[in-house]
Amino acid sequence: MNRIKGHIEHVEVGGSMSLVAVRVHRESILKALIIDTPETLEYLQQGKPVMLGFKETEVILAIPGKLEVSIQNRIPAKVRYVEKGGLLSKVGLETVAGPIVAIVDTPSVVLLAIEENKEVLALVKINEIQLFKV
Repeated sequence: MNRIKGHIEHVEVGGSMSLVAVRVHRESILKALIIDTPETLEYLQQGKPVMLGFKETEVILAIPGKLEVSIQNRIPAKVRYVEKGGLLSKVGLETVAGPIVAIVDTPSVVLLAIEENKEVLALVKINEIQLFKV
């Protein structure tokens, strides 16, 4: 599982759910949609430290440029390594928030010409990120 440390920037509540914006670097904010509120989780407060977690298989890779998709979490990254397998490939990425790993299908790695030192975007849907108290 990928883990990134950050501090809560903002919490928007709707019913029993919260959209939590977490600053993971001075230039980067990631968002998580969770089934909790500041009333049910005491650490859902602005400025509190948290750990974001998401599975390697939930990372989508894209080439930077005009990208018209509904995924808000867009993390600029540089490819550090690619371990190609028959069906799936493991791609190590370096980001301003720290290293993350993506597991993607090998045909997509070939199609996007993903190789060491290539600039990519790592995309993660808001509902795929978990929050953990630090």
